[in-house]
Amino acid sequence: MNKRKINHGIILLTTACPIECEHCALRCTSSKEKQKWMPEKIIRRIAEEYSKNDILSVLISGGEPFYDLKKLDSCLNILLNYYKSDKINIATSGFFATNNENTLNILNFVKRRVGALQVSVDRFHMKKVPFSNVERVLKFGKMLEIRIVLRILLDKKSRHLIKPVIKLISKYEPEIAFSITDPSGRAELFDQKLIGYNEVINSFTSKIKNKLNKRKIHFPQSPIRFTIYPNGNVYVCCNSAKLTFIGNINNENLNKMQNRLKRNFLGFIFFNGLDCKFINKLIPSDVSDQCDFCKNQPFIENSNFGVEYQGRKFIKISMKSLDSAEKKYDGIHELLLSFQLNEFDLKKENGIKILKTFEELFDKKIRFKVSRPLPRCLFGQNWNKVVRKFKIPKDCFECRELFSVDRNGITKICPNIYNIKGKDLLNFKGRLDILKYYKKFYEELEISKKCNNCIYFERKLCNALCFRKI
Repeated sequence: MNKRKINHGIILLTTACPIECEHCALRCTSSKEKQKWMPEKIIRRIAEEYSKNDILSVLISGGEPFYDLKKLDSCLNILLNYYKSDKINIATSGFFATNNENTLNILNFVKRRVGALQVSVDRFHMKKVPFSNVERVLKFGKMLEIRIVLRILLDKKSRHLIKPVIKLISKYEPEIAFSITDPSGRAELFDQKLIGYNEVINSFTSKIKNKLNKRKIHFPQSPIRFTIYPNGNVYVCCNSAKLTFIGNINNENLNKMQNRLKRNFLGFIFFNGLDCKFINKLIPSDVSDQCDFCKNQPFIENSNFGVEYQGRKFIKISMKSLDSAEKKYDGIHELLLSFQLNEFDLKKENGIKILKTFEELFDKKIRFKVSRPLPRCLFGQNWNKVVRKFKIPKDCFECRELFSVDRNGITKICPNIYNIKGKDLLNFKGRLDILKYYKKFYEELEISKKCNNCIYFERKLCNALCFRKI
């Protein structure tokens, strides 16, 4: 796997936005708390690090960058000390274009200071941003010779937008960039299978082929890029839904983080390069795709990898802390529950308590997944039913904590015996290879007497791997 060049950087100037779209990956809200805006010292630090590490272009995004013109002005002034204007872009909803005067004022504000203005048009933004706003931006942008890129998001519920958008393109000839809904943030609640981008995009492009006057179309793609949050947290990946936390710009140089990327993946899982094909080989059989796998955070002992919680919120639970799941639910992030059980917990009455906890979470519509297998002795004859209903990993192969990886790329065995080191992750062909390698360690460990006398263990329905003693 070759290291791919990262040459694009995003500055999340703010997580404040007046639109509050229901598909927002960042869960932006309209309130303007100070901590939602990136301080000037961090912007300057980013500009320095981006410019000296061959980051060729910068996108100011959010949130809504135009929500506070004074802060946006300061950000542009800093960036223009390091970048030419044609390498700076701004993403916006166009909420400001309520009339001709406002639109002209804003566009004159950015004229000759940016290379392009990216304007979103989709059914989500249009609930608060009228179509006329977008048209004003295109109209006056063309008049002032500002490069405008129309960012179009189309799904099966957006067919009513095809005709009016085609009219805009024919009239004002903007560049076009198709985007998609990231399956994170508020969009985690969407049924991704029903969105159907490709079908609608193909229908759309077939109707505008002769209306583009050779204007460039940018199709959905996954360039590797840096994204830096207002607090300085640095993420990298091919899509904001699958961001990998690699450090904080206040604490270390970007070059050091880039070198780390040679062997880095989400939650400090390290391997050579960023290749989803390799990730697919590591995915448990009960996980639909690598995007879902990337949300998990059981791979490092300290799961608080970044305050944003770009994936699921990882919570360790014992029989004494069953209520901690509900207490730690923030109303936003899906929970990843890791049951830390010992041999004395293996009895049906505890299975009843665990099942009751699941039912309560389910009834209260608290989204959760179980990261580790739960042995048959907890649920007896109802084990299969419970596993199916709550989608619990059936065995080690499906366990989301089968392995962790340290900073040197060396795998570690699952948490119960995580001090035992394995091989470099790159030396494994895939997930099954990891499991086979680890089983030889398990065979050398003493098994709990309780498991040894269990009927499920004797019938080889349970391998008791989670309860062997170090």
